[in-house]
Amino acid sequence: MNRCRVCDSVFTCGINEVNQPCWCSAVPVIAPEFLPEGNAACLSPACLHDCARTMATVQQQKAAADNRQ
Repeated sequence: MNRCRVCDSVFTCGINEVNQPCWCSAVPVIAPEFLPEGNAACLSPACLHDCARTMATVQQQKAAADNRQ
C-alpha cells in the first residue's frame, strides 16, 4: 500500500504487478511542472488525474491563444 503525500489517501501501486500494468500507465505522461513540487513518490489516482487535467487545460488554453495570434 502507498500513501499519497498530496491528499494522504491510501492506494495500491501496481508497478510491481506481473499480470497487468499499473493503473497509472493509463494516465498520459505529465510534464514535471504539473506535478507537486519535490514529489518523487506515487500519487493517488485522484491526484494524478488532477495533475493530468490541469496540464490538459493549460495546453488547450495555450493552443487557443496561439491560434488567436
